Amino acid sequence: MTCGMCGYRNQTGETACRSCGARLETPPAPEETERMLAELSGRADLLRPTKMDRALAWACLAFAPIAFAVCFARTGAASFGLVAALAALAGAFCARFPAALWAVYKGRMELYADAGDAAPTDLWSITRKIGYWALAGLALTAVAAAFILGNG
Repeated sequence: MTCGMCGYRNQTGETACRSCGARLETPPAPEETERMLAELSGRADLLRPTKMDRALAWACLAFAPIAFAVCFARTGAASFGLVAALAALAGAFCARFPAALWAVYKGRMELYADAGDAAPTDLWSITRKIGYWALAGLALTAVAAAFILGNG
């Protein structure tokens, strides 16, 4: 065991450093070390939706039928309502089910290379979040376009 204070290599089973007398602690198990690093880095499991992801998913699910109904009834532009509803539903799926989205992405990677042990990266997580915010924005834009073009 290596002393954390002075760096002296002690024999296994020693409780105090032979060089400086500092108390020696057994190193944590690799699983414990990995858990502590993840906790300290603040990195959550990338395949689990955060509270914000779940909130946006519910908002998009609620917005989809409302957008379609409003566009169809108020402006007569059912195609804009359909685009808004589909974009909102796709955004809800991307926000709420990152594991399913990763499975699709990983399956696509399997077409080109062996991706058996591939894990999602922070970049993948960021692009997923950009994607669902973009889809939510598209849904709002489609409703706004239906009002502008339907009343113009």
